[in-house]
Amino acid sequence: MHRSTPFLPARCIHCLSLVAGVLGPGMLGISACHGSDPSLTHDDARDSRGGGQPGGGIDDGASMLPDDGAGAVARSRETQCGSDLCVFPGAEGYGALTPAGRGGRVIHVTTLDDDGDGSLRDALTTSGPRTVVFDVSGTIELESEIKIRDPFLTIAGQTAPSPGITVANRTVGLRTHDILIQHLRFRAGEDAGRDADTMNILGPDLTGDQVHSIIIDHCSFSWGIDETLSFNYEPSEITVSSVLVSESLSHAGHSEGEHSKGILFGDLTKNVTLIRSVGAHNVDRNPFVKGGSIAVVANNMFYDWGKDYGARFGSSDSRDWPIAAVFLGNVYVAGPSSPSDSFAVSVHDRLHRDSEIYMNDTLAMGVDAYDNEADFDPLVDAPPLDMPSRLTVIRSNDVENVVLADVGARPRDRDAVDARVLDQIRTRKGGVIDSEKEVGGLPQLAENRKVFDEGSDPSGDDDRDGYSNLEERLHEAAFALEQ
Repeated sequence: MHRSTPFLPARCIHCLSLVAGVLGPGMLGISACHGSDPSLTHDDARDSRGGGQPGGGIDDGASMLPDDGAGAVARSRETQCGSDLCVFPGAEGYGALTPAGRGGRVIHVTTLDDDGDGSLRDALTTSGPRTVVFDVSGTIELESEIKIRDPFLTIAGQTAPSPGITVANRTVGLRTHDILIQHLRFRAGEDAGRDADTMNILGPDLTGDQVHSIIIDHCSFSWGIDETLSFNYEPSEITVSSVLVSESLSHAGHSEGEHSKGILFGDLTKNVTLIRSVGAHNVDRNPFVKGGSIAVVANNMFYDWGKDYGARFGSSDSRDWPIAAVFLGNVYVAGPSSPSDSFAVSVHDRLHRDSEIYMNDTLAMGVDAYDNEADFDPLVDAPPLDMPSRLTVIRSNDVENVVLADVGARPRDRDAVDARVLDQIRTRKGGVIDSEKEVGGLPQLAENRKVFDEGSDPSGDDDRDGYSNLEERLHEAAFALEQ
């Protein structure tokens, strides 16, 4: 079975149009446009509504896409997000405008110890704008949760020597604003504590803090007991790009019993973008979008879920708030853990009646694309929200090859966990686990040392492009790890 939702003409206020000189063959970029052109058709297409009604579509605003449309999405060197400077060249989505740690002090992590001088904990809990770089590789085994409360922070995992940095054994929590995290692995595990997330971002409704303007790019997350990656209680302006979220633990001591949960966009998560990412071997929440959320989910691949659906919109405990969502070019592939009668995307029967979901080009392999449990149809023919100023979208047929090549913390230098999970996706093997010990546990990473050279004038801007000399070095280190 190999089914997808169709491309049909769009009646749009925010359509998808080609951006000359920025995107490669077969790619689309977001821009404002009006009207509609002749429709694009998708081979072996099936309407995602399940009832034969017309659906929303992509209007390319200029010309038909090439039929092959294949090829990698190379990180663009484009520096502008609308009229403003992106946090790094090619950054996209709602979080792309954060300055993060730009202009602040540089803090070097020099030890794998949990605490003390030169530790990651010390760097993350220091106040003031700062960029954290790494002079050491290996595994940082946390003894307690780290909560990041001070804003304007860049965590540059790409600066670590090979084989990079893994943060293990406990939750890392974000409770502040203007944060960029790149090229790190986060692996909680069964000893992280009851109901522990691998990473959670909890907003002002719970913490009283301002939690916004966050971008998590090219990171790997695994082995959560609660969610593996969780956003909740009104965080806003967020991008999650090119991340790998895998092997959320199923029976690992959670208070509710079975609890393998991948990605949660909880109550009132506003302006969140999930793009070019992968979820694998997570029973549920691939992703889960709850009431009051405003979300764009585009060009992601989800493999081997364990419930009767992959993604879920709405819930009984968030039915008081409507959802506004755009769901474009995503791929769902059933695996060994997936029920044969499941769906890629499901709408909860308690979805708020004012909810609107624009869903297009969902490629469902081994399952049906869409199931609606509500007593009304939430699908609409145009995006029901203001799209981010920059967003690259490719056809769902190309997503698997493109995204698997570039996902996770270190695409050119993967650890054994990421390499194994990605191989399982390609070969359609593997399954949901209860403990990381079932798959070998934490890999032994070499403790290599190389001082990151921040340059003689890190705060200067020699080429006058808006990025500091230090940022330019961070960009080059990131590009070297990516495809």
